[in-house]
Amino acid sequence: MNTTFYHASNIGGLKELLPLSNLRGNNEVVCYFTPVRAYALFYLRDMEVNHVTCGVQDNGTVVYHEQFPNQLEVTYKSRSGYLYACENNNNIIMAHTNGVYMAKQAIAPSGEEYIEDVYTEIMKAAEDSTVQIIRFESLSDEKKQEITAMMKGYILKSNLLTADTPKSRFFKINFPTAWENAEQSLLIPVINHYDALIDENNDPVHDPDAAKAYMDKWDGQAFISELQLSTDKSVLEIGVGTGRLAMRVCDKCGNFTGIDISPKTITRAKENLREFPNVRLICGDFLTYQFDKTYDLIYSSLTFMHIQDKCAAIKKVAELLERGGRFVLSISKNQQSELDFGNRHVIVHPDTPEEITSLLTENGLTLVKQFETEFAVIFTAVV
Repeated sequence: MNTTFYHASNIGGLKELLPLSNLRGNNEVVCYFTPVRAYALFYLRDMEVNHVTCGVQDNGTVVYHEQFPNQLEVTYKSRSGYLYACENNNNIIMAHTNGVYMAKQAIAPSGEEYIEDVYTEIMKAAEDSTVQIIRFESLSDEKKQEITAMMKGYILKSNLLTADTPKSRFFKINFPTAWENAEQSLLIPVINHYDALIDENNDPVHDPDAAKAYMDKWDGQAFISELQLSTDKSVLEIGVGTGRLAMRVCDKCGNFTGIDISPKTITRAKENLREFPNVRLICGDFLTYQFDKTYDLIYSSLTFMHIQDKCAAIKKVAELLERGGRFVLSISKNQQSELDFGNRHVIVHPDTPEEITSLLTENGLTLVKQFETEFAVIFTAVV
């Protein structure tokens, strides 16, 4: 029986189809084929994203499962590529997945077809029932939650949160809930750590003078002076903690907002700052919290090491600042990726001056001053 096999490629004019794909389970490389033309269409995808969610049934029908709204159109609209045809060849053998074949050596194609718009071609196949599309909106809530959980696991396993690649951007845009859940799961150990500090009665506001002087090596009076406080300014502190810096700020500004991810820390901060009538404290994640106002001044010290997506954080700072507003940031010189507290270990994401300087500029902030303390680098920027 004469069988035509198809191979999808983003490259035209190939005289040989080479084995370049890794075979799962061993170190061999193969070239993949399918006798189902419609199935091959789905592999004319963005190779850097490589998000293919379909399979071939025993009757040859391709079933495509959307995992987010309009996935088919988002993934394939306006994409083009080439389908190579190969006549039956003894070197093309069946793989372990239905509808998938492979060759371990180069195969010469017998024909080449240019696909101008993959989405249009897939929809034609859907019209003649060669392709069945399971739309996202038709899924049950339980199935949608299952997809979200699966994507969260994939995001974490693939380290996409810290990557700036087409694949990471694809997942962040199209699986926003899974992305946020992945971010939150990484914050849990941080929240637990700072909650535990309160349980241990570790509160920098009530430290002895020697301990306070030590903490000042990351910020201190030099940092406070950069804030240029006045009683007509609105102020936001990212990572307010128990109020160590806020105690020196609240009576010198018009109104003060502090945000922190640790519930017990915020509870303690409310106690410490209760005498200031102009204070609003929020327990939440700075990156995801929906603020209802903008600020004249935003500052943060020893908090950015807990933020993975520093670009998103600085972008949000720029969006929350009033025109002419000021941003003062202190980052630790320590480049360790894990902080050892004896009975607890906290993963952090060290900052570098070069990265912060670049991100400030990229997000429309003008760096007006940069200087060092013993343990930190401090940046002052305006918008």
